[in-house]
Amino acid sequence: VSTCAGAPGYLELQAAQMLRQRHMIPLSEPQRLCEFDLFHPPPPGEHALPAQRLPRTRRGRADALLAWFEACMHPTLPPLTTSPWRWAGAPSEGEMEPRRSHWQQAAFLLEEAH
Repeated sequence: VSTCAGAPGYLELQAAQMLRQRHMIPLSEPQRLCEFDLFHPPPPGEHALPAQRLPRTRRGRADALLAWFEACMHPTLPPLTTSPWRWAGAPSEGEMEPRRSHWQQAAFLLEEAH
């Protein structure tokens, strides 16, 4: 994202409702961008991530990249902290309005195509 010609920062938003109401339509399935192991941190200094291609599953023009996180606090337990991009509850679970997550997602806006 640091070399993308777009906004120099990100927007925080609750993506689940926007996705549910089709204000945003994913063009790709979720992909793992990076992984950090805080039990075995890398040597000090700046580290660059390799560029990745996102496999497109739907036609359209990308306006933003949506990012979220999962934090595993113990190697044998499921994620305890997360900023899911979808609602935690579902109507099938008896909820009319799904719950909002405390954590928001980050939207990195991309430059408009000319």
